[in-house]
Amino acid sequence: MTRTASLYAACALSLAAAPTASAVNLVIDYTYDSSNFFGAGNPDGLSAGLQAKASLEAAAHYLSSILTDSFDPISTPETYESQSFNGIVTYEWEAVISHPGTGASTSLLNLDIAQDEYRIYAGGRSLSGDTLGVGGAGGFGYSVSPSGFFTQAEIDEIDAISQSFISDVTTRGEPSGFARWGGSITFDSDNSTDWSYDYTTQPTPGTADFYSVALHELSHAVGFGATEWKNLITSSAFTGTASVASFGSTIPVHTEDNAHWQAGTDSTIYGSIFAQETAMDPDITIGDRKLFTDLDAAGLDDIGWATSLDFFDYDNDGNLDADDPDLLIASFLSLAPYLQQFDANGDGSHDANDLEHWIQRVYGTIAGDANLDGTVNLLDLSALAASFNTAGGGWSGADFNGDHNTNLLDLSVLASNFNKTAFLPEPASASLALLALVTLRRRH
Repeated sequence: MTRTASLYAACALSLAAAPTASAVNLVIDYTYDSSNFFGAGNPDGLSAGLQAKASLEAAAHYLSSILTDSFDPISTPETYESQSFNGIVTYEWEAVISHPGTGASTSLLNLDIAQDEYRIYAGGRSLSGDTLGVGGAGGFGYSVSPSGFFTQAEIDEIDAISQSFISDVTTRGEPSGFARWGGSITFDSDNSTDWSYDYTTQPTPGTADFYSVALHELSHAVGFGATEWKNLITSSAFTGTASVASFGSTIPVHTEDNAHWQAGTDSTIYGSIFAQETAMDPDITIGDRKLFTDLDAAGLDDIGWATSLDFFDYDNDGNLDADDPDLLIASFLSLAPYLQQFDANGDGSHDANDLEHWIQRVYGTIAGDANLDGTVNLLDLSALAASFNTAGGGWSGADFNGDHNTNLLDLSVLASNFNKTAFLPEPASASLALLALVTLRRRH
């Protein structure tokens, strides 16, 4: 009982201190999903299409959670008419995308983009070769068209309106760095790719993990590999300050497009301790899942984004550790029907699915790993034994399903993963690993 009370009290403190500041929100728009890839038009059927949509939304929620910038809205000013002369000023702006369903350059006139909205148009089409997905930031243009005569006061007012409009379209009000209205992404839909669409389970052998590819392409849509990124490349190496600090030196890039880290570049999962190949190198091993890494986040920092793990750091101590899933479990006791700050997977509820998401797709470990060291072993069994048949132990007390009790259900979870590790060690046979990469990797 003491443990339950202390966790609940800590949860209450965390709720009181929860940040309320707005931040960029990636909004997925399916208007140009002309083949209904994210629905009944998916080559694997409606269920697969809906799973793909849920995975894309979860990946967008993750990036929205770590991007802390605030963007101005974009709206087209009303036509300005002189009250004294015959003067008139008209305004227009244009968003340009690669149509997700066709690949054709498509212009969208006078979109209304809300405060902090970063709109990404998504769809599917046949992609050539071994390409799994394509993503990028959108283009833009604007016009301010005056005619006739105005008073000086009207000219001053027109200048203020025009400068605000141009700033919103071109920089979203940001003083420097990357800023856009949004972008577009598309995924291979011609049956040449065997997808694992469900982000809540690990990809099956021989399939491409949709969640990993979605995270990669969304990162391109928010500027990874854009002009601002390429401007930091010298002699085929990325020189951004944050990235160099993360990697320890300048980072070799993929010279075919200068929009990715070099294939095989390693880092650690962002906020975690586990080594992993970066999400933003140019390919993925079929059957594997890749999460966002520290170097990937640093690459976004270097082009002007502000990234932070605060959304997932429930005790606000600057680290992701066992205290955070403990507080997440404690939040399930709240009488509030929905606590957004604990909605780790962005599905509109806070429940055991958020615990599973935090453990597996934020921190990068597996169920049963009570001490978050990446391996389910006797240390975790000892934690379970110490808390067995008690309430309120939290994740560190082996409450792996978040039901506030450590019991046989949790022992079953631990047993199913016993002696498993959350991350792949260095391959014992380089030739086999290389063969797998050569024959089973797909380009983003």
